[in-house]
Amino acid sequence: MNGFNMRRRFWVSAALSLPLVILALSVQAHGLDFSSLMPPTSAGFLALVLATPVVFWCGWPLLAGSWRSIATGKPTVFAIAGITVTVTYLYGVVATLFPEVFSTSFQSPDGLAPVYFGAAAIMTSFTLLGRFLAIDADSRMSISVSGRNLGSRGNGLVVVAPRWSVPSIQALPDTVTGVFMAFVVSAAAATFIVWSVWGPEPAMGYALVNTVLVLIIACPCALGLAKPASFAAVAAGAAEAGILFESAVAVEAMRKADTLVIDKGGILTDGRPRLVTVTSANASANLEFLRLAASLEQSIEHPLASAIVAGARERGLELAEAGRFEEIPGRGVHGKVQRHSVVVGNHSLVKGRAALSEKAEARADQLCADGQTVLFVAVDGVVVGLLGVADPVKKDAQEVIRQLQAEGMDTVLITGDRRATAEAIARPLGIDRVHAEVLPDEKTEVIQRFQDEDGTVAVVCNGIDGVPARAEAGVGCEPGAGTGEMKKGPSVFLAEGDLRTVLRARRLSQATMRNARHNMFFALIFTGLGVPIAAGVLYPAFGWLLGPMIAVAAVTFGSVAVIGNALRFRCRDFAAPRRFANQ
Repeated sequence: MNGFNMRRRFWVSAALSLPLVILALSVQAHGLDFSSLMPPTSAGFLALVLATPVVFWCGWPLLAGSWRSIATGKPTVFAIAGITVTVTYLYGVVATLFPEVFSTSFQSPDGLAPVYFGAAAIMTSFTLLGRFLAIDADSRMSISVSGRNLGSRGNGLVVVAPRWSVPSIQALPDTVTGVFMAFVVSAAAATFIVWSVWGPEPAMGYALVNTVLVLIIACPCALGLAKPASFAAVAAGAAEAGILFESAVAVEAMRKADTLVIDKGGILTDGRPRLVTVTSANASANLEFLRLAASLEQSIEHPLASAIVAGARERGLELAEAGRFEEIPGRGVHGKVQRHSVVVGNHSLVKGRAALSEKAEARADQLCADGQTVLFVAVDGVVVGLLGVADPVKKDAQEVIRQLQAEGMDTVLITGDRRATAEAIARPLGIDRVHAEVLPDEKTEVIQRFQDEDGTVAVVCNGIDGVPARAEAGVGCEPGAGTGEMKKGPSVFLAEGDLRTVLRARRLSQATMRNARHNMFFALIFTGLGVPIAAGVLYPAFGWLLGPMIAVAAVTFGSVAVIGNALRFRCRDFAAPRRFANQ
């Protein structure tokens, strides 16, 4: 069911519930007299008329979900709420249409038996609110992702959930629903038996009313709101922190992530590589090989290619038109430039296509040890030069990685660079695990291995090179403007492609789940304390029983308290850490 339909049902239910509460006051509240406005008998029938569409039209998704979950043997929050609303409503119908079935000593002076249509309506409204918030949270996240603007080559955080585990917005409540449902049914049955056997006259009347009150208090309205309210809050506020969660599933998966796999370019580094070293293999000062290399690279859309072209133009070289060429992802490019066969790429590409001297390899090792990405240039089958491209590491990368590790995340660097280059970058940052010389299509195997070994893996990657890994991980769509390919799976999109936003996303997801757990704990404690009171444990000592309006107020209070806690969370500050604010 879509969000608009659920929202319409909720608002109609809320609008009809208000007069039902007022009618309940007029019929049953002590110290208030509304009889001059409407006779109590008429008020009871009007309550039945108002409650019927609330329960059977507004609450139809609740009732259908309830009986469906019971039929499949998989009890959910819907099942308990549906049973409670149904029993409360049917009891009210009998009490309104056939009050004579109750003992006269149990009836009011007007001959009316107590009814709880207001409670049935309130329970329906709050349960619908929980469903609406869940749908609204997911739709807000989806709309935010569809309308995101992260730049033409945007960055993203892809959260990979284990294949055997599919978290959902209601998964945590449903894990305790079976036990909770058994508790509620047992409490209701015990209440009925105790009051009907040992209760004062009219024993059956007390047994029936108190059993209904137990079901009303046990209605898991607050429990059903616990997670949706928290997720709705994060859906509304995450964008202010520069984070777009693709779905509620992504929030849960990010919180569970214990391994962070980092793709170097644009994440650890500034993402603006520059050509810093131009070395001729024969110690010549001739830059012809650079001109040929740049002429070939100008046809390629890649940061390294752009750096080479910019470096050649800075040196005043005039580029030529490249003829036939082929780009090999993760390795380089080869083609024809002015009748010359030109190859520009990494060691694995050039080694099988051109003669490579030991001196050139030694020089390449030196550049890699300095953290430069080395590209070999071969012309007509001979390596004639080396190009060193450097992309400075971000100033705050080391501190952010330290914080991520301190918070329990294992960090891994994955890159297509040679191992010497990767280790020269990773070592100062404190990254112990390095996977170097990994081609784009090989990243999927690395990611899958981490999933098998480490559980939930978060992958920070950017651009088109990250598509294979994201596809294997089953993520949503490519971050930023991207390729437009839609993928299933939890994703978190970052307005800024740096690790600070990753840290904020992780903390935000943890805070969201913590808030949801607090809500659930409150809901369970509230029910655990309220059920014995509704069952009448205070009656032997104090002669006090839970009144109808107190039952309605209790259900309302529990649900409002959960929503209030979620709204409090919405005001929390998840901006960049203070020490990074001026960087």
